[in-house]
Amino acid sequence: MTMCVHNLKVIGLRLRLYADEHDGAFPDTWSALVTHLEITDPDSLDDVFVCPELGGYHYRKRGRSHTVTGPDDIDECSSYVLVGGLHTTDDKDTILAYEKGDNHGGVGHSVLYIDGRGGWDPPGNWR
Repeated sequence: MTMCVHNLKVIGLRLRLYADEHDGAFPDTWSALVTHLEITDPDSLDDVFVCPELGGYHYRKRGRSHTVTGPDDIDECSSYVLVGGLHTTDDKDTILAYEKGDNHGGVGHSVLYIDGRGGWDPPGNWR
């Protein structure tokens, strides 16, 4: 769980770099972010954009860790959802990104707030 929140905080730093170069606007898709930052290596994409629990499961079942093969499938294969249309001036408690589904056995999922804070969202809060 800690690594998953950490992944979102690393993503948050990259999102902030993007926003700083786009007048405070965050990207609407992961592919826009990774294209802008020129991240193309599947290992790098998997290391950050795939929940460690999900990556480990994928490795155990298929013998390889990659769920993301490149920038073109990042939006579909990432473990996280990016909320589009947000700006750095939005409320600091606005969720910028959150974990898809339930990779942690029903105990919750990670979230990233617009100000870069990571957090944990229990199932009772899921939308």
